[in-house]
Amino acid sequence: MSKLFSMKSALNKIRESKSIDSKKIIEKQKSLLEIYNDVFIAFDKYGVKLFLQGGTLLGKVRHDGFIPWDDDMDLGLCREDYEKIEEIYEKELSDRYILKKPGYRSGTETRFAQIYVKDTSEKLWIDIFPIDYVSDNCIKKYLIGTMSNFLMGIAASIEFIDSCDENTRNKLVSSFNGAVNYYIRKIISKLFGWRSLDAWYAAIERTVRNKTAASFCTSSLGRWHYFGEMQRSDVFFPLKESSFCGIKAWTLNKEKQYLEHNYGPNYMEIPPEQQRESHC
Repeated sequence: MSKLFSMKSALNKIRESKSIDSKKIIEKQKSLLEIYNDVFIAFDKYGVKLFLQGGTLLGKVRHDGFIPWDDDMDLGLCREDYEKIEEIYEKELSDRYILKKPGYRSGTETRFAQIYVKDTSEKLWIDIFPIDYVSDNCIKKYLIGTMSNFLMGIAASIEFIDSCDENTRNKLVSSFNGAVNYYIRKIISKLFGWRSLDAWYAAIERTVRNKTAASFCTSSLGRWHYFGEMQRSDVFFPLKESSFCGIKAWTLNKEKQYLEHNYGPNYMEIPPEQQRESHC
């Protein structure tokens, strides 16, 4: 069911086959590094540790830098530090960047924080995900995780239907999986679209926020959501000092275990071109 309802999988199946413009991607990666360096320095000034996760961490370990076809950066903060983003942004970064984050006055374009470059023709940004502890109480953990996934389904459906153009819609409904995915999301959007997208994402934040240390933690706003991203806390913490493309970085305590959990035991193998995901 999760695969059927994965919009990312459905979109990658219908994407047009195009050769990768390596030069353009390299230039974008350089721009992303400039954003990352500015944000890292600003956060580090306040003792906030911005760390590598997701595809960016996979790129660091497997490629000693970016995944060659990747054009974004996945970064994380523990919940306590994540809640300092707004204050640090306003003091250190607001002259050059725009902060989009659920609950922040500028609104949001997605469920996690993003920092955009101001005044550019091309939209450039980095993604920052909060890491929350998971309750050691099994019943509470199940209820919070289930509610988080329910709210995520609503918000993601509204976001997609609001932004889906006619060309993408026509390609999606031409396949069974794509059509099921599209129409389920359209129904959900009709039922719950009375509330703003920002309000739904803020509701997710209130549901998953947990700074109380526990045996497990999760990146509930990540691709695999609350239960899929859940790992032992010592996989994430304590963080280790490292580097990314020659720039100082923090990385997870147990990189190998994290990557095996998220990408499988063969995460070091480079996938064939037809299986390489694009950011649609």
